[in-house]
Amino acid sequence: SDLRAEERLGDIGPPLRELFETAPPARLADYLRSVQSHFGLGKLVLLIDEFSRTIDAYQQQRLPDDFFHHWRGIIQATTPEVSYVLVVQQKTYDNLLEQMRQQTIDPSWHLLEVGETIILKPLSKKDARQLIERPTYNHLKYSSDLLDYAWRLTGGSPFLIQAFCFNLVRHMARSGRRQVTWPDIKSVE
Repeated sequence: SDLRAEERLGDIGPPLRELFETAPPARLADYLRSVQSHFGLGKLVLLIDEFSRTIDAYQQQRLPDDFFHHWRGIIQATTPEVSYVLVVQQKTYDNLLEQMRQQTIDPSWHLLEVGETIILKPLSKKDARQLIERPTYNHLKYSSDLLDYAWRLTGGSPFLIQAFCFNLVRHMARSGRRQVTWPDIKSVE
């Protein structure tokens, strides 16, 4: 939806479904190369957040067996002009590693092995507090003990902090208050 409003796309147009009706992997690779070329970028970076959900969908048999094979082909066909960042939750990654140790190789591994694995460690207390406070600096107020509790509750995971804060901000908007209290924290926990 963001690309549909992007005026700089000009003749390329947004990635509409019709572009991908035949040979979707090849069309996506062509589209990504055309975006990269149109903007004259040295490199286009495509971030795919929550890729763990795609792996889960495959494991629940909601995606075809060749899905990851096609994605690997897209990555290989568009490298080095396009770089990819696939965000996989630690639990999903650990499960894939365990399957590999047991000689059961999930097809998603063939895609993940193309790139470099970077494991993100939990945030420090200071960094987690900043992630919680900064986006709502002019809107919400937190006591120090509530911030510490939120850090412990989420284990410093940026993903869990974001999910927790999303629910907290919605809750606080409905309440019409700015000062976050223990009952507010408990209601979204």
